[in-house]
Amino acid sequence: NNASIKFEFTTTQQDGLLMYTNYHGRHNYLTVAITGGAIQLRINFVRGKEQNIELLLGDKMNDGRLHTIQVKRNRMETTLVVDNSQSSKVTFGSDSVEELQTNNYLYFGGVPNSVISNETLATPFEGEIINILYFNCSCIPVRALVLEGRGINTEHKEACELRNPCPVDCPCISGKDGSGCACEYRQECIRDLLANYRLPMDSLDRDLIHNPSGLDSRVYGDPEMVR
Repeated sequence: NNASIKFEFTTTQQDGLLMYTNYHGRHNYLTVAITGGAIQLRINFVRGKEQNIELLLGDKMNDGRLHTIQVKRNRMETTLVVDNSQSSKVTFGSDSVEELQTNNYLYFGGVPNSVISNETLATPFEGEIINILYFNCSCIPVRALVLEGRGINTEHKEACELRNPCPVDCPCISGKDGSGCACEYRQECIRDLLANYRLPMDSLDRDLIHNPSGLDSRVYGDPEMVR
């Protein structure tokens, strides 16, 4: 159940929805919004219960500059990264994040009227969201594709939508001067091919988890198995 999603945005708007997804109901959801110029994450993946956690990071994120957001999920731990700052919390219960990853849509900048259930979801985003990357089991992230959009500027396209010069193992990144290739992930994959072992060494401090391992050991690479 390890996954993350990363994107960049610019806006001068103080409040607005950046990203949202749910799993067949109001109790299972993930919301990222700009609230009062800060970035707010609310998440609840406990079946049939309203047991959400909230993280708040950043200040004056509506300054019109480019900012980066990443949401990471590692078993019980959820981490919000905003530019160079991050914050984490732990939730306990029946985790359905895997189902969210495989069965549902991700909405950026707004949601259909049928989904709106609170003020945050009812406030559409005004600005630009680019370079949406999804990380799951593979160490190479996948660049997201827009399936459908309403109220968006279809004439303005990302640089990578106009020209993608990158090989399959280097995701394309749009910038002011055109498209570029993020090949640093390929180097991380090469390091992962080297055999190494990690054993659970978790420690809990209230709702924080230190050195999360997911309560299981891991083997990386292709080591020779011996008895």
